[in-house]
Amino acid sequence: MREKRGISPVIATVIIVAIAITVTIVVGLWITGSVGTFTRFERLEIISAYAEKTDTKFTIHLIANNTGSAALTITEIFINGKPISKVVNATDDATIRGQTIDPGKNIKGYIKLPISFTSEQTVEIVLHTASGKDYSKNIILKGSNIEDINERLIKVENDIIWLKRLYESLDVRTWQILTGVIISVIMGFISILLRLYKK
Repeated sequence: MREKRGISPVIATVIIVAIAITVTIVVGLWITGSVGTFTRFERLEIISAYAEKTDTKFTIHLIANNTGSAALTITEIFINGKPISKVVNATDDATIRGQTIDPGKNIKGYIKLPISFTSEQTVEIVLHTASGKDYSKNIILKGSNIEDINERLIKVENDIIWLKRLYESLDVRTWQILTGVIISVIMGFISILLRLYKK
């Protein structure tokens, strides 16, 4: 009778280890592929936003960057909680809404707001995506330097007019009393300083 011999234990161990490694690699690749599709996320960062004033509008310049791992689409722009279409005379340049931004890419555009908004007013801009997420940025509307100077001059002029009226409403006796009080306060302050200096 012939003896039946099987595979040697060393060869069997090598085959089992090779099969185990192959199955581990295949399962690992399958899991990372599946997990990769489930772990994609959306993140939008507004990396630049500033406002300029022209004669009739404020122009807000925006740059937003997709820092997530999934493409996203901006479906709406909100200004202080209202859709841009509901803000009277507000417009955008159509490069923001409806655009899909791939991961690592950015989008540039502008929003125009009517002059009914004022200089130094804070405006909240919200970019709403197709997945329902909101990304906001607060922007202070700035006027031009000439307009700022004009506004300050008007305030100074109003202050001068108020002081002139105050001066005219006070009689000579009131001015004498007010001058005496001011001189007394100054003298008291000087005497306190002299006492402190002597010590």
